[in-house]
Amino acid sequence: MIASVRIGEAARETGVTIKAIRHYEAVGLLTTLEREGRYRRLSTENVDQLRLIAHCRGLGFTLREIREVLRAVAAAHPACPDPVTMLAVVERRLGALALLVGAWSSFVRSLSRYNPRHAQDFFHGLDHAFWNYHYTITSPLAAMPMATIGESRVAEIVANVLLPYFFLSKGFETWANYETLPARLSNRRLETGASRLFGDDPRRPRFTRSIAHQQGLLQIYEDFCLQDNSDCAHCPFPEQMRKWI
Repeated sequence: MIASVRIGEAARETGVTIKAIRHYEAVGLLTTLEREGRYRRLSTENVDQLRLIAHCRGLGFTLREIREVLRAVAAAHPACPDPVTMLAVVERRLGALALLVGAWSSFVRSLSRYNPRHAQDFFHGLDHAFWNYHYTITSPLAAMPMATIGESRVAEIVANVLLPYFFLSKGFETWANYETLPARLSNRRLETGASRLFGDDPRRPRFTRSIAHQQGLLQIYEDFCLQDNSDCAHCPFPEQMRKWI
């Protein structure tokens, strides 16, 4: 492979869409890309980073976890990262899963009410003397406690796992509870999606005020921005928005 390739060729080589590559650059996962006029060029290192990002996303890693993986790989280059270092990236997730298994009977009871708020309360109530104050097994003691399962992760579990389960069990009566769930903490992906889709439109806050709104926005961002190879200048979403509202 030559020293660098244009973004379209990198997309073909890795199976990652052009818009997703731009997103990964925007959120800081890709090191600074070269420019050739108005075109981005990706180095061999960038293409390798893309392949690793795509693999990690397929495994369900969060952007924060992917950033840690990339940092470990870069620090060890050209050798392979120390397995202990790589394990540290997922230690907290393994700790949270172990805690969830231990409280499984309580979790099942929280589901029996078919109410997203009860499920949220269960996750927020998970407590562990070690993980509350250590991000990984080897990390120093934190000054302030941290949630074993973060607010954004809880919102995703409720929206993408529990709500479909409730709907299949009880039908539309669960929707009213879901609609009233307040917005989760924002994150860079959500802010990027809102900026790309709505720009400076004053109505933008209306579409991020609840979990239902945020999940819908992220799905639209995924469909219109990350999985679509059309140029942003020809994006069909703004025109569709005008028809909707």
